[in-house]
Amino acid sequence: MIAELGQAAQQAASGSGITGTFVLDGALLIAGLKAVEFGISKVRSRNGNGTKPGTSEECLKHRDELTALKTEQANTKEDIAEVKFDVKELLRRIPPK
Repeated sequence: MIAELGQAAQQAASGSGITGTFVLDGALLIAGLKAVEFGISKVRSRNGNGTKPGTSEECLKHRDELTALKTEQANTKEDIAEVKFDVKELLRRIPPK
């Protein structure tokens, strides 16, 4: 649409000499197009996709996966601490030579 308007303006400019009226009309046309573009962007950003951020099915699935990973990480740290303690205890029990 904008490309068509630009092409129409170019044809109008090439068909006759550029006058003050043409320049003024072009400026008004550009201002009107920018206003429409601004209005459309505001409506799109306000409406969004209808869901709140982080509440889609995929986000909830990722949240559950991350929670499971955090739990596994905490359990793994505890397991490593136990193994270290057991190794130290076993090394302590070995009689010196």
